[in-house]
Amino acid sequence: MHDAAAVSRPFLLFVLLAFNLGTNAQSLRPALEETLARLSSASSSAVLLWDIPRSEVLAAVRPEAFAAPRCMGSLLKPFLLLAYLNEVCNPSSHLPDCPKGDDFDVPQGSHRSEPGARFRPCAGRATAQCSVECWHKPGHGKLDMRRALAVSCNQYFYQLAEQTPPSSFFKTLDALGLRTSGRFAGASWVPPEAMIGLDSSLGLEPLQVLKAYLSLISEEPSGRGGASAAPAFARSIVLGALRLGALQGTSVLAQQQLPANQQLLGKTGTSPAFSAGRYLSFKTDGWFLGFYPAAQPVLAVMVYYPNGLGAKDAAPLGGQAIRGYLELVR
Repeated sequence: MHDAAAVSRPFLLFVLLAFNLGTNAQSLRPALEETLARLSSASSSAVLLWDIPRSEVLAAVRPEAFAAPRCMGSLLKPFLLLAYLNEVCNPSSHLPDCPKGDDFDVPQGSHRSEPGARFRPCAGRATAQCSVECWHKPGHGKLDMRRALAVSCNQYFYQLAEQTPPSSFFKTLDALGLRTSGRFAGASWVPPEAMIGLDSSLGLEPLQVLKAYLSLISEEPSGRGGASAAPAFARSIVLGALRLGALQGTSVLAQQQLPANQQLLGKTGTSPAFSAGRYLSFKTDGWFLGFYPAAQPVLAVMVYYPNGLGAKDAAPLGGQAIRGYLELVR
């Protein structure tokens, strides 16, 4: 016999959070913005809390950082994954060589289960065979799609980008309501670095990226014309990756800021640094996008951390922002 209290606990948490957001949004804003300003003051970071049920900003510091198109690093990788899957798998049919959303065992070397893809075995450092450098220099080893996204493996996604037509990539962005800017916007050819967020010549508006993620983690139709931008199995892979990223991947430091019984979804990004209207190749900026609670998100957080890293700097600040909200409403 099921424990009814245990079964209903996530739903009750969802109802409580949604109620607090809906009824206390205006009264919470001054205290929330004071908390965000205190948390971000040392780094001059920008932080935004988004009320998901009401689809509006709950609180923000330095919100202008989220309004202009920017290079956003690995936050692009879920869109690339969707573009690849939409290219090789027909969403209207269940092809035997397409993933269904469960464990999808794909090493960094070639593997027959990957629909159409062929991977060169690579470690983390750039070589003549593997031209991009991964942030994890020893290499991530054997990966499936969810884990590759959770650990944000540059080698894996660079090779996925090589096998994804730019037209499919831009079509996926368009279906999610994302407008691109920069010299590669809508181009017939885009270097793989641009599709995985390492090239500053392709920009997206951060707030629109947040909304695109929301359409991916919900079951509601999204994009232009009300059509779904991702088949169910692809959405399942992305959801699993965002949760795994918080447990074992690049968003761990965000998860660690929350109480032990609270869980989030998260994705980090690191991009070339932006300063005085231009990008700097020798510095980086960090990004974090998180959703809380993991089971039925009602709160989203986005962090832009100048001169930092996504996993090391932006992610823990995002977790602290969520914790600050929880401390105010409990």
